[in-house]
Amino acid sequence: MIAAIASYIGAVIAYGGAAAGVAFAVFRFLGQKWIDGKFAERLEVYKHQQQRELEQLKFQITLALTD
Repeated sequence: MIAAIASYIGAVIAYGGAAAGVAFAVFRFLGQKWIDGKFAERLEVYKHQQQRELEQLKFQITLALTD
């Protein structure tokens, strides 16, 4: 009886551990993709802001030199 219960508990732990491992791998993979996507999105916004600032500075320099 005790051996059967121990065997059952061992099987539950083994299957549960395997399922948890698979779930962790899936969440880690999808999470990494999501983080990379967010980083790329924010990087593009930053680059756009820098480009706008550069264009404004060029305009101000040109305006200052023509006065």
